[in-house]
Formats: sequence, structure tokens, C-alpha cells
Amino acid sequence: MFSKLPFIQTHHAGDKYIFWLDLTSSHYANEATQWLRPHKIQFIPKEVNPLNILKVQPIEGFRSLLVNKNFTLRFGAKDEFSFDETVDISVYVDYSELRKSADCIRNWSEIFRKCTACGKEKLGERSDDNHLEKFSLVWLGANADVQKNQEMKRKLRTTINHCKEFDDADECKNYIEQTSKDDRLVLLISNQLARQIVPSIHQLRQVLGIYINSEDKNNDEKWSREFPKLKGVNVEFNELISQINEDHSNQKKMEEPLWINMFTTIDDAGKSTTGINGQFVFSQLLIDCLLRLKYNEMDKNELISCFEKECKGNQLELDRLHKFQKEYSRDKVLWWYTCDSFFYKTLNAALRKQNIHMMFLYRSFIIDMYHQLEHYQSKSPVRVYRYQLMSIDELSSLQKSIGQFVSVNSFLSTTNQREIAEFYMGDRTQQVDLERVLFEIIADPKVVMTKPFADISTLSHFADESEVLFMLGSIFRINSIIRDDEQVWVIEMSLCGDDEHSLKHVLGDMKRKIGAGETTLCTLGKVLWTMGKFDLAKKYYTRCVKELSHNDPLLLIAYDDLANIATQQNQYEESIQWSQNLAELKERMLSNDVVKTRETIISIHFGGLKATLTIFSLNGYVLNKLLDF
Repeated sequence: MFSKLPFIQTHHAGDKYIFWLDLTSSHYANEATQWLRPHKIQFIPKEVNPLNILKVQPIEGFRSLLVNKNFTLRFGAKDEFSFDETVDISVYVDYSELRKSADCIRNWSEIFRKCTACGKEKLGERSDDNHLEKFSLVWLGANADVQKNQEMKRKLRTTINHCKEFDDADECKNYIEQTSKDDRLVLLISNQLARQIVPSIHQLRQVLGIYINSEDKNNDEKWSREFPKLKGVNVEFNELISQINEDHSNQKKMEEPLWINMFTTIDDAGKSTTGINGQFVFSQLLIDCLLRLKYNEMDKNELISCFEKECKGNQLELDRLHKFQKEYSRDKVLWWYTCDSFFYKTLNAALRKQNIHMMFLYRSFIIDMYHQLEHYQSKSPVRVYRYQLMSIDELSSLQKSIGQFVSVNSFLSTTNQREIAEFYMGDRTQQVDLERVLFEIIADPKVVMTKPFADISTLSHFADESEVLFMLGSIFRINSIIRDDEQVWVIEMSLCGDDEHSLKHVLGDMKRKIGAGETTLCTLGKVLWTMGKFDLAKKYYTRCVKELSHNDPLLLIAYDDLANIATQQNQYEESIQWSQNLAELKERMLSNDVVKTRETIISIHFGGLKATLTIFSLNGYVLNKLLDF
């Protein structure tokens, strides 16, 4: 039932929950009402705008109810989420509507924080704060002077664009704990709240560094010495900003989230599209599909709009964005990728998080990078290096995979100068529960088939770093892992071709089903559908429908697949609607006068589904035949 409710908002009044049902048909609103009333849950009729009510609360309070009843709550646009067959009902909430009210962000009550923590394991990590970059600044105890506060924030955002402010230590702690371990947080805390929060969050992987704006520097420095992540204690705010900026220039190079996907060569392991090997096959298939998917200005404009929204209020980044729009050219793509701007930050974050829609919007630039790497492909074997801080668990997983394969989930930046990589290693005493790792990679261009690599020193913004860049999706074999005399783990890997791993037959078969040549939005939808990402698949099928002319034969596939996906999700009314659209399209195509003048044969193959429409004229009579629908 609730999967049909596009929007649900909540308000907390005393100990009562109030729900608002908006943009919901009367049929489903009535069903929702019948469920809410027996549970003594109040609601606001859809005709009333809850944004007029003070202290509107986000949907978090609904979590505990759902968890106890084996429901799943999902944030964000409905199209963004995969169908989950392990739960009875999925509730989808478009959080962008909530964010329209500043009160929704500011007024988090204690009961909602507890509900959030209660449902954390079941419901996954927080996703109501979906920024595009992996680094964020968390500011606890901002200055009460609003004007001064805004000026400080402006300065901070010149280093790290995304800034989240808190006044309450518990609320801040909850936010940090729910942040993905793959994200990186830099914390700025006033000295009044530092002792309250630092001990409880210091050990978290996502916490990169902590800085204290102190009124009693000597006293705060004494107790803070036991916390290695505490990088600075300063009275002057400008001094803190300078230190954060200096530290971050190195942090962003060595504190990348783990950039590899592991897969195994165990017999028959590749036959499943789930699990580790399934993820590998899917990522390779997705890259292949996106590289062959034609792009248009509408997609580029949508991407630019995302950047503008992300950088709102950050004039430095907005100026860079406008310069990018004005000066970008395909032959300069690697220069833009290597300079310190939104382009590098957001692209890598999207790739590592597997944010498929951002990858889709970014595909024209990914294609440009592919062609540049292909054009400047290294002609002789190289030995390159990359430094990485890694958790003990991450290192352990690699140690168990010696002789196995890994693929990179982003463009892989390396250097052919070992001393440059070692320069970023830093002091061992400054690391907390992290191991220093040096990747030593041997790459022979003879094995390159579809994933090029190149020395981009002459094309890079930083020519002195001797950078060698590997294509997104490159595959490597782990040869050995040893610990040297400097207590650095050295992981030797070698670049592999597409035909060297045991999943080549599975991957090859799936690529053949996609077909050669240019792919379409229907192709992308099918890839996502195959991998069980039903709602995301529907998003691109629907996008395809909107972009096609009303008699385009590709609509036959789109309508049919949309009907089948809806059926698999038990959304039968939606399935019937798409089936009706399909029937109407067939009738329209059969009655089209154009078919009376010539023979048209349209064959579309994808996976196990085949659609063939043959229309031809004979002796003045029109004979129309539909096959396999």
C-alpha cells in the first residue's frame, strides 16, 4: 500500500506523530488513513500544507514504526532505489520536498534521533544529505553572530565545499555515525563541546581530522594529545582555516576510499549476478554501456544544474564552474580532471559511490577521457606507484585475495616516481587504526584491449607529478603483499586484459546480448533490470519514453519491459497501464498510412526478449503481422 504514496511528511507534537499525505490519489489516501487510524497516529489531510506548521520534522520518526513491522523506509526520489524482496512493503519518500522548509532541517527533536539510531542497521546509512563530494566539513558550535558565522563558513567552503552545521553535540554525533565509511569528514568543534563528542567519534573511519576552536589553548592541548586525529587547537579562527586548508591538500590525495572491487576465480562463481562477482560483472557492463550511449545537451545541462546547486553560496567554485562551461574542450578533459575543482571531486565521488545517475550525466566527459587515454596510450611497459591509507579489514581482504583479481571503480591515478608516492605517506604516528600501503603496479600495453592507460604529465594541471592514469574499470591481478622495513605494506599488482579472468565468458555473453554499436536508454534500463535495480531501470526506460517520438519502434520494447518490471514488483495497476500503452502503440503503428507505401522490418534483440515487427504491402493490400509480442 505505502509503496504507492509518493510523499509522506511528519510533524512531532508532544508524543503524537502527525503524517501528511500529499500528491496521493484518494484511493491510496483512504487506504493509508485506514492503516494510520487504528495505530492512533494522527495525520494532516492532503489539502493542508504542513510547511505552514512550525517545527515540521523529517520522516525519521516513522522509522521505528516501520522497523517493528518489517517495513523498509527509503529516502530520496523513488526512482533512485532498488526493489527489496526481503521486506513486505517499501515506503518511498521524496526528501527534496522536506528540504524546502528550513524548519525541516533545523528542528530535529531527541525522539527522532533515537528513532533514527534504532532503525540504522535495518534501514542503512543516512541518505538525506546526498552531496556530490566525498569530503565534508562538520562544524559543531558555530558562532552565534550570524554575520560572522556566514563569513567563516564562506572561508571554510573555499577548502571543502560541503559544510554541515550543528549546535547540538548528540545530533552531530548521530550525523557522523550514520555517514558512510567511504566518506571523509573534517570536524571543526568549539572547545565547549569538544570533550563531549571527540572521545565517542574519534575512532570512526569516516572521521578524517578534528580541529578545535579553543578559548583556552593550553588546557585543551593537554587533554587532546591522546587523540591522534586531533590536528589543531587554535584560538584564532583564521589560523584554523589556514591549517585545515594546508592539511587537506595532502589528505585528499592519501585519504581516498578504497578504489577497488575484488572478485574471485573460484569455479562457477561467475554464474550468479549477485554477490562479489555479480558486482564486478555489473560494473563492467555498466561502463561498457555508458561508453556507447549517445549523449545530448540536455544531459549536460542537467549535470551543470547539479553542480550549481551543490556550489550555491560558494563563489569560488561557481566561478570555476562558469570558466569550465566557457572554456571546456574534449582535448582539455584531462587538464580539467587533474585540476583542483568540482570536476575531479564530483566525478570520482560518483564513480566510487556507484551513483549511477551521476555517472549517466557525466558520461560525455568519461567518454572524452577514454578517448584521450586511448590516443596517448603508453607504448612500453611501465612500473607505477600509488600510496593509500587502508583499514586493517580492507588490507586483510586483499591479503586473502593474492592471485585473484581486482577492478578499479574509478579512474586510477598513479605516478612513475616512487619517491612522489612515498612523499604522501606521512608520519606513521599520525595514523589511527590505519595501515600505510604502497601499490606497485606493472602495466604492459600489450594486454590492453578496452581499458587504456597513459602518462598524462603533458596534459595534466600538475605536470611535475609524473602521473600515469588508468581507465575506469581496469582489471589487475594481485601478485604479492609484503611488509617492508619501514612498516609499509607493498602490494604488487599487474594489469590484466579482458580475457585473463574466469568471468570473461559470463561478461562476454552479457555484452553480446547488449549488442554492438550504439546503446540506448533502453539498453541501460535492461542492464539495471538484469542486476535487480528495478526502480532505477524504470527511471531510464521512462526517460527513454519521454525522449522518443510517439511512433518510434523502440517504444515497443520500452513499454513491454516497463510492464514486466511493474509485474515483478507486484505493481499490477502500473503494469496494466504500460500494457495498454503497448497495445495502443501497436494499433497506431498498424494503422499508420506510411506503412502502406513500403516494407519496414524492425528487429530488436535484447537478452532473451525478442520483438520483430514486419509490415509490408502486397498488390495494393496492406498485410500487417506482429511476431513475438
